[in-house]
Parts: sequence; structure tokens; C-alpha cells
Amino acid sequence: MENIVFTIPQEEDFYPIIEKIVSQKMEQFTQNFASQNNERILNRSQAAKYLNITPPTLDKYTENGTIKGYRLGGRPVYKQSELIESLKEIEVLKYRRG
Repeated sequence: MENIVFTIPQEEDFYPIIEKIVSQKMEQFTQNFASQNNERILNRSQAAKYLNITPPTLDKYTENGTIKGYRLGGRPVYKQSELIESLKEIEVLKYRRG
């Protein structure tokens, strides 16, 4: 007769499973939110790349209110249309030689 051994899983055993499920649900939520509002949602690294700046610079602009950001599951996200609106036109001055 074979012995059956039951082991009780530890709390740490569930972390990868929970992380995967939360990540999938966040991605689904982001896609649903974007499709409902016809809006593209970018995460921190995507937004920084889109603006051609570093993520720390994006953080600084978000903190000082230059760029509006949101939180989704504790992570910063940005609306692409608001990133475009955040860009300000720079007036080019022509200097005369003289």
C-alpha cells in the first residue's frame, strides 16, 4: 500500500500565481478602459519613451503638475492624448546679426 503525503503550501508559494493574475487583470482593465474611451493608456516606461524623456524626468514632470498622471493598481499610467496636450509650443525667436 502506498503512502499519500499531503503538504501544506506556504504563503510564498502563492505570490507568483497572484502576481500573474493581478497583472493579467490590470492589462484587461487597461485595454477595456482604453477601448471604452477611445483612449490609449501608456505605462510609465511607454509614456517616457513616447515623449523621448527618461522615466525619472517623467516622474518629475508628473510631481510638479506639468504632466497629468493616474494610478492603476498603484502603478502610474498616462493618457496619450493628455501627454500631447502637455506639450507646449515653443516660440522660436529669430535673432538678427548686427
